[in-house]
Amino acid sequence: MALHLPSELSVALVTDDSSLPDLAQIMVAADFYFEGRYYYGTILGLTDAIGKVRVTQAQILERFREAQLGGIMDYKIPLERCDENATIRIPGGGDFRLSQILVPGSANISSWAQDIWARAKNVDLAPATAPVVLDMPRKEAVVTVPIRRGISGHGFWRRLTSA
Repeated sequence: MALHLPSELSVALVTDDSSLPDLAQIMVAADFYFEGRYYYGTILGLTDAIGKVRVTQAQILERFREAQLGGIMDYKIPLERCDENATIRIPGGGDFRLSQILVPGSANISSWAQDIWARAKNVDLAPATAPVVLDMPRKEAVVTVPIRRGISGHGFWRRLTSA
């Protein structure tokens, strides 16, 4: 079967962790696969004040076209031919912080994505994922992703980068 992107993809973060002050400004990404292997990933956006982010099919396809034109990866297969199984991903922890440090000024990362990386507040979160099956045309797909606080490594990366 093939991927059928909905007209709108909505992601809602949920938590029962009272140590998380709010769910705003958390970066949410999506990974797409071809024949069971990772093929393409994109940032969906930052969550709003209640932990939700929405992205349209047109935005996802435009970002894919930008990646195709960027030339750093070989995206010859149309996104629509990808597998119907995708993953919603919430990056977090020390790996997130390291990426956040390395992103500014990268010629391979668009200015809108650099802005999201700079504003994202994922560093204190444990990485999280949620599967989503996009196997039929629909107006909207809603995915709920449980999140929790993780080991941030924030102090470690602060010490490492301030030397």
